[in-house]
Amino acid sequence: MGVTIYLFNAYHFELLYARTAIGELLAYTFLPLVLLGCLKIWNNSKANGWWWIALGMASIANSHLLSLLMVTILLGGAEVYRWYQRKVDKAELLGFLKAGAVSLIAASYSLGNIIYLSLNNQLTLPFKNLITIDLTQVNQSILTNKFVEMAGSWNLGLPVSILFGYLMIQWLRQAQNVKIKEWTAWLKAAVISVVVTLNWWPLEKLATTPLGTIQFLGRLLCLTALFLMVAVVVYCNQQPFKKRIYWMIMILTGALALSSLFEFNQSMTPVPAGDGHQIVTPSTYLSTIEAGSYLPEYHPKTLQGKDALISNDKVKISAIKTIGNQGEYLVVSSKPKRVVDLPFAKYKGISYQFQLNGKVVHSQSNTHLKVKLSKKTNRLIVSSKAPQFDYWLILISIVAYVMMVVGLWQSRDSKNRLNGDIVI
Repeated sequence: MGVTIYLFNAYHFELLYARTAIGELLAYTFLPLVLLGCLKIWNNSKANGWWWIALGMASIANSHLLSLLMVTILLGGAEVYRWYQRKVDKAELLGFLKAGAVSLIAASYSLGNIIYLSLNNQLTLPFKNLITIDLTQVNQSILTNKFVEMAGSWNLGLPVSILFGYLMIQWLRQAQNVKIKEWTAWLKAAVISVVVTLNWWPLEKLATTPLGTIQFLGRLLCLTALFLMVAVVVYCNQQPFKKRIYWMIMILTGALALSSLFEFNQSMTPVPAGDGHQIVTPSTYLSTIEAGSYLPEYHPKTLQGKDALISNDKVKISAIKTIGNQGEYLVVSSKPKRVVDLPFAKYKGISYQFQLNGKVVHSQSNTHLKVKLSKKTNRLIVSSKAPQFDYWLILISIVAYVMMVVGLWQSRDSKNRLNGDIVI
């Protein structure tokens, strides 16, 4: 049941098919590993809980920085809450510290490069915003069993929303029952994570603050799905149903979710260029930049503070071939002997080599490729070389991952399993 809810919810499909946000999708995939480690530690199964947290956090760090920030804040808040309840002991604190240290080592390649480029360049940071969820749009999406890319309508989908509502009803019906506290705690967390995303609050005033880094409050639905998954699992453990009922619910949930996916696929239409959705290919690369149909995130800035990835309408560029860290392009200019700005970002701290018509040339700009073309039709080869420390960082990251897998294998124990009482 838990896996069905986590996989077959509309927000998951939104990431996978509507937005194709691969980084967020990978972070969504690894999030349960962090939760598993926390539950093991919180339930006194300290043998390998911290290994799971380290593996999950490292994988999230290597996938999506914003998800890493969200999960880190969530874990910090959970530990503060447990400390307030006097539930934190030295073993638990040590476990989280070890998990943090190992995860940082395993993510050193990704984090190290981000820090290195940030220190050596003035980068264009992601835009800030706080786009909330509109219940009117959500209700329409849920009732029609459809999902779209519009951030204001993100939701968990019809089948999962029905299960959510069922648990809410059971919570109200059994409010006086002490036993339900074990699953209602997770349900309350799910409810809170939904309520804070709604447009009931004047959050747009905070869009320019660091909180605006989240951009879409609907991203918190990944936490909603996680909390709801645990709530359903604990509820089913306490009030077991017949297996055929479980199967009926899972099959119905999967069928409705796949039906919405089929509808989404059937309703897809070509997206017009210039609205931020044009597919970038070697043939559309230049036109995409000229139309401004991209988000210049983490591109180097010019001395004037503008995005360095600019185009030049005097030239046409087409890719011949790209292999690894090298690309070969055909650059056609209306006139020869002209200095042009080409849309190739150039980061300080990275070694580049540019060959124009077989001769090595140097860029006249520190932030992008600016060269003098020798004739109308030119063959350009662009290559880069990673810093030496990159090889050490990738080696360290690989060794750390191997260490985590070995640690999990060695600490496996049939007795080291969670019981039905999953509490914070």
